[in-house]
Amino acid sequence: MNPFHLPPLHPRAPTLPSADLGRCLLLALFLFLLPTTLAIAQESSQGAAGAASPVASVDGEAATTAGNEEDGEDGEDEDTLERPLFEQELQVTATALPQPTAQAVSGATLVQGAGPDAAENLRGVAGLGAIRRGGLNLDPQVRGLSETQVAVLVDGTRTFAAGPARMDSGMSHVNPHAVDTVQVVKGPYALTWGAGALSAVRLNTRRPPFNQDGAGWGGEAGLRASDNAGLRDGDVSLYASTPRLRASLLVGRREGGDYQSGSGDRVQAGFTSTETKLHFGWQAKDGLLLELDGGYQDQKDIEYAGRVLDASYFKTRSYAGSFAWTPDGDGVDLVEGKLYSNRKDHLMNNDDKPTARPAPGRIPPFGLLVRLPAEANTSGGRIVVSGHSGAIGWTAGADHYLLQQTARRTIARRDNGFELFNDLVWPDVELSDTGVFLQSDLLPGGASSGRSALVATVRLDRWTAETGAPASDFFLANVGAPEDRDDTLWNAAVAGRRFFGAGWSGTLGVGRTVRTPTALELYSDRFPSTRFQIAAEFMGDPELDPETAIQSDLGVAYAGARFRLDVDGFFRRLDDFVTVQPDPSLSRRLPLSPTTVFRYVNGSRADVYGAEVRATARFSGTWLGRLDAAWLRGEDRQLDEPLFGIAPPWVGLGVRWSPKGPLQSLWVDLGATWVDEQDRVSQSRLERPTPGYETVSLGAGYTVRERWQLEIGVSNLTDEAYSDHLATLNPFTGRRIEEPGRTFHGRVRVAF
Repeated sequence: MNPFHLPPLHPRAPTLPSADLGRCLLLALFLFLLPTTLAIAQESSQGAAGAASPVASVDGEAATTAGNEEDGEDGEDEDTLERPLFEQELQVTATALPQPTAQAVSGATLVQGAGPDAAENLRGVAGLGAIRRGGLNLDPQVRGLSETQVAVLVDGTRTFAAGPARMDSGMSHVNPHAVDTVQVVKGPYALTWGAGALSAVRLNTRRPPFNQDGAGWGGEAGLRASDNAGLRDGDVSLYASTPRLRASLLVGRREGGDYQSGSGDRVQAGFTSTETKLHFGWQAKDGLLLELDGGYQDQKDIEYAGRVLDASYFKTRSYAGSFAWTPDGDGVDLVEGKLYSNRKDHLMNNDDKPTARPAPGRIPPFGLLVRLPAEANTSGGRIVVSGHSGAIGWTAGADHYLLQQTARRTIARRDNGFELFNDLVWPDVELSDTGVFLQSDLLPGGASSGRSALVATVRLDRWTAETGAPASDFFLANVGAPEDRDDTLWNAAVAGRRFFGAGWSGTLGVGRTVRTPTALELYSDRFPSTRFQIAAEFMGDPELDPETAIQSDLGVAYAGARFRLDVDGFFRRLDDFVTVQPDPSLSRRLPLSPTTVFRYVNGSRADVYGAEVRATARFSGTWLGRLDAAWLRGEDRQLDEPLFGIAPPWVGLGVRWSPKGPLQSLWVDLGATWVDEQDRVSQSRLERPTPGYETVSLGAGYTVRERWQLEIGVSNLTDEAYSDHLATLNPFTGRRIEEPGRTFHGRVRVAF
C-alpha cells in the first residue's frame, strides 16, 4: 500500500463504450456479486488531478452539487455519460475556511493496496490514524481524537457506531467504491456540519452528472484481490441521466479471511460484506434539485482479535431525501434541506473465543454461550440557507438528530443451555441534539481579490438524554437512578487565511466545541470500554459533564510550479474530558474479567499539541517525490502523565516515476514509512509501549486505452513484524494486534 496516497500521474480517463472484455468482466462480477442481490431481495426492505483545491462551501453540500454539474458539461459521448472515472478525492483541512488549502488525494485512496477497509487507508495522511480491532471496520482517529470526538457524516447525514463494543465506526457502513470525496476537518471548524464535532469526517457519495446532450448511460466495474488475507472485493456501478433526471446503482461485495503477520502469527480477521446503493435526482427548471438515496449493507461473520466477542452480523438500512434550491433573486444564494434515517441491527457472539470452550480450573470451568443483540437507529434533518451581501457571505441553519440505542447481554452454559443471566448493557437510551448555527464569511476586497478570507461561526445546541427500561439493581445501588438530561451547549470558531504573494500563504484559527457523553459512558453496567485497551469492566455515570475542547491552529503553505509545502501546528485543551478510574469496591460481573472494575469520570484537563509537514517536489517531467511527517504529544494534567492513545511520530518518503509519451499513463511508486517507538504511555490506564518499525511498499499501474485501469503492488515488502500503537490488545493473550505481513495485491477497473 502506498502510505502517502499520491495522485496518479495518468490523465483523466473518459467514459467509453464497453467492449467484449468489459462484458466478460461484468459477467464475472455479476456472478461474484449475486449473493448481494439475493440478500437485498430477502431483506426487502467512487487519479484526482490536483495537489490542492478550494472548497466552495463550509457545509459542503452546495459544493458537491455544483461540482457534479460542472462534471457534466464537458466531453460527453453521444451515448454515454462523462463520468469522472477513477476520480475520488480526499480533502484534509486544518481549518474549514471558504477557500482553505486542501490536500487532495487519489480516488484509489479508500480502496488501494491490500486492505479491505476505508479507514485503514487514512493512516498515511498526516494527522490521521485508525484503530484496529479486527480485519474490518477500523475506527478513524484525528490528531488524538477518536470515536464520537470525531463526527462522521455521510452525505450530510449523521451516523454512529452500531453496538456497545464499537466493532464498527460511522465510516464502516458505506462501500468505499461508492465514495466520491472525503473531507476531514482536523479541528473545531465544522460547526455547520453537526453537533459535537471536535473534528469531523464527511463522506460524499457519487452522483452522476446531468447529461446536457440528451439521454445517456455508463458505468464502472472493478475487481480487487490480495493473497495474504484472501481479500476479494468487487463492485459494479451503473449510471443514467438526461438533462433533468439522473439515477445510479452500485452493488458491491467484499470478503476476506485471517491474515499472517510479519512474525508468522495468524490473526483472526474474517468477514463478508455485501452492499447496494441507489440514487435518484431530478433537476427542475426553476433551480430546484430533488434527490432520493437508499442503501443496504449486510456484514456477516466478522472476527475481532481485539474484542471479547465477534460479530454475527451488521444489517444497515439508510434512507435520505433532500432538496437544493437556487433562488433567482439577490441576497439568498442557496436553500438546502434534508431528512434521513439509518437503522443498524447488530449481534455479537463468543462462538470462536476461548470462553466458548471448557477449561478445567477456570471459573467457570464450562464453556459459555454469549449473545448480545444491539440496535442503533438514527433519524434527523437539517435546513440551511446561505447568501451574500457584497464581500460578506453568510450561512444560517438548524439540524437535529435522534439516536436510539438498545443492547442486552445473555450468557448461558454452552453444554446444556442453562441461562446464567440476562441483563441490559444499558437501559434503552435516546440521545438527541437540536442545534442552530450562523456563519459569516468576510472576503476583504471582494471575492475577486482572493488574497484573504475570514470566517466566524457560532452554534448553540440543546442536548437531551433519556432512558427507557429501568437500570439494573447493581447500577441503582452503586450509581443511582439515572435522570433525564437536558443541557444547553455553545460552540464558536473563527479562522482566517492570507495570501502573501510569491506562492506563500498562512492560516490562523481558534475554536471551542463541546462533545456530549455516549450511552456507554453514561449508563453502562460493567461493560468493556471501547476507548481504553483494558479488558476490564466499566461503570457509567449519568451525571458526566460534556467534554469541552478549545483548539488553536497555525499554518503556512507554499505552492509553486514544481514544489509544494504545507506546515501546520496546533494546540488543543480538553476540559472535563471523559476518562476512567479504578473502583475496587465494585464487584465484577464476570469472573473471567482480569482486573478491577473502572468508573467513567471527568478528568480535569488534558493538553494535546502537534505538528504536521507535507511536501511534494517534481524533479523532472517524470519524477515526483513526497514527504509526509507528523508529531503528536498529549498530557493528562490531572494524573501528571502522558495522555492515553497518542500515536508516535512518523515520517514517510516516496517517489513516483511516470514516463512521457505513449506510456504516460504508466506509473511506478516506491514508498517507505518510519514510525518511532511510543514509550510515553498512560501507566495508570495500563497502556503499553510499542516499538518503532519501518515498512516499504511498491506498486505500479497502467491505464489502457483510457478505459482500463490495472494496478499491482506489494505492501510491507520486507515482511516487517509490527503493531500500530492505536491497535487494541487481544483480551485473552494481552498482546497487541499485529498488522499484516508481506501482501501482494492487484486491481482491475473498467469503464463502459
